[in-house]
Amino acid sequence: MNLTHTDLEQIADLVADKILFKLDIPLGKWLTLEEAKQLLRRKSRNGIMRLIREGHFYAKQTGNKAGEWLIDRESIEAWLNSERF
Repeated sequence: MNLTHTDLEQIADLVADKILFKLDIPLGKWLTLEEAKQLLRRKSRNGIMRLIREGHFYAKQTGNKAGEWLIDRESIEAWLNSERF
């Protein structure tokens, strides 16, 4: 059986999604502060808010409640994969 690079990437994505599901890590594009805390294994929201203020994560405040934020998952993953981490 010959697998292409694309085939291997699709398989890797499926495996990663299954692992995240088993670990109960959210899969959506936008994460709440609680979900971001879980993904980053942080205990406090203050550290995540500091990273948002410093421009490491793209985030937006929702109109639902004061202090409710949505954080872009891709910006978190980019930060985790960067040399700054």
